[in-house]
Amino acid sequence: MRVLAASMLLLAGCAGAEQGDAVSQESSKAPEAPANRAGASPVPSPAATKQVDCTASEETVFSCAMTGGKRLAVCAPSAGPAQYRFGAKEPELVLRGGKWASAMYSGGGEAQIAFANRDTRYIVFSRMVRTNFAAGEPNYPAISDGMLIMRDDELVAVRPCAGGQADMPVQYDAAERLFAQEDELFTDETMRADPRLVEGVRPSCWLCERPLGRRVQHHHLVPKAKKGRETVPVHPICHRAIHANFTNAQLARIGADRGVLLADEALTRFVEWVADKPPDFHAPTRKPR
Repeated sequence: MRVLAASMLLLAGCAGAEQGDAVSQESSKAPEAPANRAGASPVPSPAATKQVDCTASEETVFSCAMTGGKRLAVCAPSAGPAQYRFGAKEPELVLRGGKWASAMYSGGGEAQIAFANRDTRYIVFSRMVRTNFAAGEPNYPAISDGMLIMRDDELVAVRPCAGGQADMPVQYDAAERLFAQEDELFTDETMRADPRLVEGVRPSCWLCERPLGRRVQHHHLVPKAKKGRETVPVHPICHRAIHANFTNAQLARIGADRGVLLADEALTRFVEWVADKPPDFHAPTRKPR
């Protein structure tokens, strides 16, 4: 199933993100939700499903084991809206409806399905990101699946699947059929589930190759204005330096060729200058004359 998801990723943003030093873990207890909240059924009614995993008559959109003996699944019944289910033997939280978003990365991509419970969103995600940008070497993708909780657009918790990967990652074809797509809802907070961060190893900036800090931006290899979709992670200061030295038309021609960018004298001087700066170093970037 991962092969299917990966192929869809490659067929499937310059946005900033806060990146933490470690994964925020929530307790194994399901998040509490008042019984009368719109769209949520914390305690399933007798007519509701009696299991978390999808039944034989339902389509499995996502499924994984969580810590503490819990399970998480997104299931599509033969009639009615898809369901988010979390719990152990029986669902402790059921949410219906949902919207999905996706993003394409260089050598990978990500899908997210968000279910709202008033001011709280439960976001199921499957992501694959490239970890090696050296020419002629393998991609070495980092794969992670799980769920994060956001309240009033603030991150509450990131909960990776047990072992870091899902039994069934988000199925792109099913997500497209079952949910309205709203890519503006996409969140970069899922990068906190990156296996390298969990292990204490920081990803590096595509341009300068320094470790990334708390603030990360995604540079479009071909500008969005030129219909580009693939992105790579960079420091904000490095992102500004790229756009200060190259026009969108030039970047569209260069694409993923980092070597061509570094052949520019001004950008090379910048990379040499910033090499010993801390990850979250910030300074004004002046456009060359």
